[in-house]
Amino acid sequence: MVTAINVKEGNEISYGRNVLELNDPVLDSDIQFIKTELTNLNKRNSKVQHDLKSYLLAIRNAKDNLESTKKIKLNYDKFIKEGKVSQVDYANIIGMYNSAQNTLTSADIGYQKALLDSVQVELAGGIAQVVRSLNQELVTKLSQKKLLSIHSPYDGNIIEINTVVGQRIKKGDVLATIASKADPFVIAYLEPKFIEKAKEGSVVTVILPNRERLKGNVSLAIETTTKLPAQLAKPFEGPKSLLKVKVTLKNKITKEQWVEGMPVQVSF
Repeated sequence: MVTAINVKEGNEISYGRNVLELNDPVLDSDIQFIKTELTNLNKRNSKVQHDLKSYLLAIRNAKDNLESTKKIKLNYDKFIKEGKVSQVDYANIIGMYNSAQNTLTSADIGYQKALLDSVQVELAGGIAQVVRSLNQELVTKLSQKKLLSIHSPYDGNIIEINTVVGQRIKKGDVLATIASKADPFVIAYLEPKFIEKAKEGSVVTVILPNRERLKGNVSLAIETTTKLPAQLAKPFEGPKSLLKVKVTLKNKITKEQWVEGMPVQVSF
């Protein structure tokens, strides 16, 4: 649906300027649905991730136990040198110290594994895959929405606005007609037997519908063509192929003297 027309007929317009705005309610609905789904999935994903607090608590308790055991071991290291404890008691302390170290190592390994599992769930889990797919679809939908803002493809003039605000449109509808500011030129068609007359640089006469005559030159190498504009088909009913040339005008003409697509006569 056309929601805004930002130019008027006759306006000059520069390349990239916004001409009109379109809106697709179905596309807007799709975008909003995807955004809502992504919000809900991200909340759910955060809930199903592993709770790492218990692993961190186990590491902290293991560190506290190791520090306590280390202090006792230091005392027993001194006592064994002084002969105040037996070898059996000292061996028990060493065993306790080694056990505390192993407990801390196990707690740290458990935390690292849980952390890795959490990352894998976040990156490759079922929810993550759905989120990734929805994000990709959202990018596509947003790109489609951006295309609903119609901009001028070149500098020119607004010849005609072919729609109104509120009109429903479909693919292929003409919305506006923009004439380029490029100097006008003529495309001419002639039978192959006149190839010598249509060499590049040849002088020709262009006759406008009001019978005004303008001088021009052939400026594009000759091409063979089988297609003709409908309004030119009748004079060439016989030949199957024609020569197509581009003619550049020598005279400067005003925009009131020519219309894009206007049929003219060309004399070689």
